[in-house]
Amino acid sequence: MKLRFLPVVPAMVLLLTASCRKLPNDPPKKPKPPTGIAAAKADTVYEFTAATCDPDGDSVCMRVDWGNGDTSEWSNFTPSDSPVVFSHAWDSAGWFSIRTQARDVRGLNSEWSNPATVIVSGIHPLLWSRGSEDGDPCSPMVLTSGTDDLIYVGFCSDSVKVLSGDGTVRYAATSVDPSYNGEFITMPVYCPQTGHIIMGNDEGELYAFTQNLELAWHWPGNCNGEMFDDREWGMPAVYGNRIYVMHEDADYMYGMVCCILDLGDEALLVGAYTLPGDDECFQPPVIDADGNVLVQSDNGILYKFSPDLDSMLLELYLGRQCTCYPPVIGGDGTIYWGSLDDWGLHALEPDGSEKWVADIDHPSLPVVGESLLFLGTEDGDVVAVRAKSGYVKWRLTAGGPRSEFLSSPLLCSNGTLYINDDYFLYCLNQTDGLLLWTTELPDWPARSGRGKEDESPASPSIAPNGDIIVPTYAWMSRVTGYPGTTLANAPWPKYQRDLFNTGCAAGPQP
Repeated sequence: MKLRFLPVVPAMVLLLTASCRKLPNDPPKKPKPPTGIAAAKADTVYEFTAATCDPDGDSVCMRVDWGNGDTSEWSNFTPSDSPVVFSHAWDSAGWFSIRTQARDVRGLNSEWSNPATVIVSGIHPLLWSRGSEDGDPCSPMVLTSGTDDLIYVGFCSDSVKVLSGDGTVRYAATSVDPSYNGEFITMPVYCPQTGHIIMGNDEGELYAFTQNLELAWHWPGNCNGEMFDDREWGMPAVYGNRIYVMHEDADYMYGMVCCILDLGDEALLVGAYTLPGDDECFQPPVIDADGNVLVQSDNGILYKFSPDLDSMLLELYLGRQCTCYPPVIGGDGTIYWGSLDDWGLHALEPDGSEKWVADIDHPSLPVVGESLLFLGTEDGDVVAVRAKSGYVKWRLTAGGPRSEFLSSPLLCSNGTLYINDDYFLYCLNQTDGLLLWTTELPDWPARSGRGKEDESPASPSIAPNGDIIVPTYAWMSRVTGYPGTTLANAPWPKYQRDLFNTGCAAGPQP
C-alpha cells in the first residue's frame, strides 16, 4: 500500500490562516488631537497630521472632522502609529474644533479624538464708536443686566456713564457738589460683594454707585459730615468689601494708602498708611493671593502692606525709571514690573528677591497667561515672554510707524490676545504671535497736536458675547469678536486682572 503525504508548506499556511481568522480584533486606540496650525486665514490651505496605534498591529486609515460640517475621506491604510497628513482650507471665519478617527483593516473604528481648536480669521467690523471731547480714555468695565450689556466709563470727565450694548447712554451720574462740578478721575471698579461701582473724584470724595448709577454713598462727605476738601482719590482695588485706594495727603500728594469698608449704605475708614518721605503713587494698588496690598510708587519703590495696613511687609527700591503702572502678580506670587529705561521687564519673588530680567525696551504693563507673559512696547512690538525664565518666545511688530502700545493686552479663552493703540485693534494668536486681523479705530482731529503724555494707556475689555470693547483717545468702540469667547482663565489676563477691574490676584473673594 502506498502512503500519500500532503505538502508541508501549504498545510501550515492553511492552519495559520484559520488560526488568524479566529483571533479577536480590537479597534484602534483613540487618536490624539490632530496637530497643525492653531490660527489660520480663510481660503488658505493648511496641513494637519494625525496618527494612532492599533493594539493588534493592524494597518489603519484615518479621517478628519473639520468642525464646519465637512469630514474628509478615509486616507489610505498605513502601518500602525504612522503619521497621516491631511490638507484643508476653511472658506469662512470662525472658531473650529477639529478631531480625527481611525479604522483598522478589519473594519473597526476608534473613538473620535479630543478636539483641537483652529481660529480662522476673517472680517471683524467696528460695530459702533462713541466719542467724547471732554473725556480721556478709560479701561471699561462690563457687566450684564438681563440680555443687555452695561459698559461703565468715566475718566477725567464730569460725569460717569453707563453705555448699553449698542453704545447709547443708558445711565449717567455727576458729582454731589453742583457748585464744584468735580471730575471723576478714576476708572470704574466693581465691588461684587455689595454690587457697587466705586470711583474717585477730584472734589475730594470717593463714590459708590448702584449698577444703575444711583448714589449709595460718598466718603467722607455723607459718612462723617466733613466738608469737601479737594483732596483727590485714586483708582481703587477691591477685596471682599475692602476698598484699597490712594488718597492725597495734607500736602496734596498721593501719599496715603487707605482701606475703606463698603458697608452697603455707608463707608468706614479702617486703615491708612502714609508713604515715607515725599513719596507718592498715582496708580491703583494691587492685592496678592494672601490679601496683602502692593503699591509701586513714583520714586521707584515697591511697598507691600498687610491687609489691615497696620504694617509694612516690604520696601524695595526698584529704580527711579520704573513705570507708572501698577505691578502685576502671577499665579505663583511672582511680582512683575517694567522699566521706562533699558532695564526691561523684571520678575521678583514674593519676598522681593530678583527672579529674572528680560531685555525689553520700554515695556507696557504685562498680563500673565498660563506659562507666558504678554506685553506691548513703545516701539510698536508685541512680545511673549516665558514666565519661568524671562526668555522671549516670540516678538511681532504689529503696529505701524505711529504705534506705541502703552496699553495692556487682553487674553481670551480661545487662545487669542487683543491689544490696541490709538489707531487699530490687533488680534494675535497667543501661541506664536501670528497676526490674525486688525480693525481700524476712529480717528480724532486733535490727535496730531497731542504729545506722548496724552496717549492712551487704557486697555480693552470683553463683552459676554465675545465682542471687544476698545478705549482710545476720546472714543469708546465695540468690535466684533469671536462668539462664545470669554476672558481667559489665567493668573492675570487683563489690566487690573479681571472684568471688574478689582486688581486682586486672589481666587473667589470673601
